[in-house]
Amino acid sequence: KESEVSRTMSVLNHNIGSHVTSIKAYYPSDANLCPDH
Repeated sequence: KESEVSRTMSVLNHNIGSHVTSIKAYYPSDANLCPDH
């Protein structure tokens, strides 16, 4: 069970990382991501 959970978590982390990377590709400047700053 533990290996199954850790495998799922690593897949989720990879998907989240890919999503964040694609967002940064569209919005290269942090000012666009955080307009308050």
